[in-house]
Amino acid sequence: IYEGNAGYFLWSATSNGYSAATFNSWNVDFESRSVYYEQSVRCVKDANFTVTTEEAKNVTQAAATLFAEIDILDDTKIEECGFIYRESSDDLNINDKNVKIIKCESLGGSYSTALTSLKPNMTYYFKAYAKGNYNTRYGETLSFKTKTSGSGDGFNDGGDYEWE
Repeated sequence: IYEGNAGYFLWSATSNGYSAATFNSWNVDFESRSVYYEQSVRCVKDANFTVTTEEAKNVTQAAATLFAEIDILDDTKIEECGFIYRESSDDLNINDKNVKIIKCESLGGSYSTALTSLKPNMTYYFKAYAKGNYNTRYGETLSFKTKTSGSGDGFNDGGDYEWE
């Protein structure tokens, strides 16, 4: 296909549900027949899975355990999964340099991780993520608050106690 001095070619191939396409375009100098540029495009099958972030459990003043679930709805292969967390409620995404990323060992189904060395009496925001078929999916952002320093000693946590 030619438009003015620009030529365009498009071709594609399909196998196993994936499509690959290359789009080349260039400006042609008809005097010297030189090509100025070309571009490639690749189409891939969309990943069909969901990620669910679950409530944090076993929260102490310095630790918590995070839980998540991946539901794979087709033959999607999960390449990576984990959790993103930080102290502020700004949008959490895997490309943000200010988040901490914990990768999981499981590549589907339920997974969890234990966070340690957390600050006492601090709210942390977190969400689960997974990568599959060139897509990243996130679960809902949730939060938990670590216990105050001295919790559980009977003197600093404001609980009701009976003296004998």
